[in-house]
Amino acid sequence: MLDTRSRSHLLITCLRIEIGDEFYRWLRWQRVHQTALRYRALWEEEQAVGERDPYLGGFRSTKPEVNKLLEYCQRQGLTARKFEPEEMFHPSTLST
Repeated sequence: MLDTRSRSHLLITCLRIEIGDEFYRWLRWQRVHQTALRYRALWEEEQAVGERDPYLGGFRSTKPEVNKLLEYCQRQGLTARKFEPEEMFHPSTLST
């Protein structure tokens, strides 16, 4: 049988463990959610400032950029001639 002092010490130790575990669970939750909120705020700011999606996909929507890139390559002597964007991609991707 435990004396009063030992029981008190055991109770305090158990409370510390429970409170500590709860605190670390809360801390992990805060870390994950605060990080998510920070990235959400950055995303919302980008959406508010940007006129369109900066990460375009598909051949038709990126054709002007690819064309400019091929023009720069020819100007800098990286290619012998100016290639057309359609020459650089597989025919099955041209309709995207």
